[in-house]
Amino acid sequence: MDIQLQIDVILNKLQNIIEIEHVKGHQDSNKESNDLTWTEKLNIRADSLATKKRFEYKKLTHDQHC
Repeated sequence: MDIQLQIDVILNKLQNIIEIEHVKGHQDSNKESNDLTWTEKLNIRADSLATKKRFEYKKLTHDQHC
């Protein structure tokens, strides 16, 4: 099953349990760390982890093809 479809299915099931909030990206470029909300800090952390994993995956797939 497509991952985006699966995310949509899960979010639909949880719509009455969780609150979804849009958070603008790269807020650490515009604000001091102490001025960031918890959700902005969480978004920055998630972005950092996703970027790290993307580069690890890219290196892994590159090494397998060499």
